[in-house]
Amino acid sequence: MEWQGVEIELQVPCAKGKKHPVRLRFTGWGEYEVIYNPCVELLGEALARMAPCSHYLQERKWWTGDSSLRKRVVDALSQAGSPAVPALIQALGDNWEGVRSAACGALGAIGDPQAVPALSVWAAAGEQAAQDALQSLGQPPMELQEAITHLLHAGDWCVVQRALWHNAVCEAVAQVGAPAVPALIQALGDNWAVVRSAACAALGVIGDLHAVPALIQALGDDWGSVRSAACAALGVIGDPHAVPALEKVAAQDSDGGVRGAARQAIREIQEKNRQ
Repeated sequence: MEWQGVEIELQVPCAKGKKHPVRLRFTGWGEYEVIYNPCVELLGEALARMAPCSHYLQERKWWTGDSSLRKRVVDALSQAGSPAVPALIQALGDNWEGVRSAACGALGAIGDPQAVPALSVWAAAGEQAAQDALQSLGQPPMELQEAITHLLHAGDWCVVQRALWHNAVCEAVAQVGAPAVPALIQALGDNWAVVRSAACAALGVIGDLHAVPALIQALGDDWGSVRSAACAALGVIGDPHAVPALEKVAAQDSDGGVRGAARQAIREIQEKNRQ
């Protein structure tokens, strides 16, 4: 029988500042459908689509901004057993440690070995809940680079991206080489500056010219640490096409450390291209 997902009730704002419940069915992590909205019964489907409650659900701030709700979804998924394992693996890419810990506990209790690669990444990043889950599974952690490669191929990069701030994970991703470049470019848009900085560093180590445009764009990041990391990566890669953008940073960036990183990158690029 095909898995139908898990249901969660959510209070949503609607007309005149009032709230009412809706029921959502989650078939994946953050993937849902509305299965009951009283405004549909009251207004009909067409008008209900224009109601404040529908706009609220479409914006999805209720999902990204409410870690307690995401924890409720993990708890519901844990009751579903093996069919929910793919969604629980995706939950290991959550921003909030409490959600990840709950997902680790659920995966350990369900006991499905397909969770081992994702749990291995977080175990390597020092997350105790992942280490405990692997122990519950009776499985040793996978070799980190192998686990990362598996997750890339499985489409579960979000798990790795959230752990990219950890040096061991970042270094292992860099060792994957060119196959990791598209995912690392994606990570340059992460909402954590530390992840964006780590992505820059890994791209620099890999040295793939395809990353240069994205790294040039990262020179405009809001965080100086990310801009400095992008400068360093461009210097390591050594593509002269990056020099005009680096010169602009060296002359105009508001952060003296970033300006210095840009000047150093320019020197490295010039040196590499004299050889």
